[in-house]
Amino acid sequence: MKTATSLTIPPSAFCTLGIKISFKSDQTRLKEKLSQTELAHFLELYAQAEENPKTTLPKVLAFSESHPDLPILSNLLTYLYIRLRKVRKAHRLIEETYEKHPDYLIAKINYADLLLRRRQFKKIPALFGGIFDLNALYPEKKEFHYSEFRGYVVAMGFYHVAIGARDLALECYRLAVLADPHHSSILALEKKVFPRTLLKKILGILPFCRHWQ
Repeated sequence: MKTATSLTIPPSAFCTLGIKISFKSDQTRLKEKLSQTELAHFLELYAQAEENPKTTLPKVLAFSESHPDLPILSNLLTYLYIRLRKVRKAHRLIEETYEKHPDYLIAKINYADLLLRRRQFKKIPALFGGIFDLNALYPEKKEFHYSEFRGYVVAMGFYHVAIGARDLALECYRLAVLADPHHSSILALEKKVFPRTLLKKILGILPFCRHWQ
């Protein structure tokens, strides 16, 4: 069976025109900034990060010194810090990356997550310019990587849970499930959207929700 490389998300409150998401990595920006040798090295580090974060961290730090303005490297470093439980360094890097690259979607998502963890909910709307529609936020962007879309709607889900807008939080959960149904962040959002007391009343809702199409 052929694996799909893209998916069209139908229109919703968070993407009013609908959105095409890709399951393939877009290396266009990396190819513009890195030589072929550097790109191959970066992709190797990216693969190693999940398998062995401890030995990969110093390699990524060394590589980032030569490319301080590449936000995807900062994102990889943040991931490694979190995996190694270097929380303060991760939080500081999230703030620095957003300050340097305020228009970079992953930087916005990571900073929104940090604000949510700090319970600074009122700062979230300003972070996105008061706009929660991805089509309006990035009108020139015709396609999003599935991890970008999932990260965005999960962050929006937690935000709307926090402010008591459960219907919108549920919409975010539904969209996230379409993009990446088994990611741990979606399972965490699921627990917020469907609290235990509600689940006891609505038996079988989770299997149904996880397979919404």
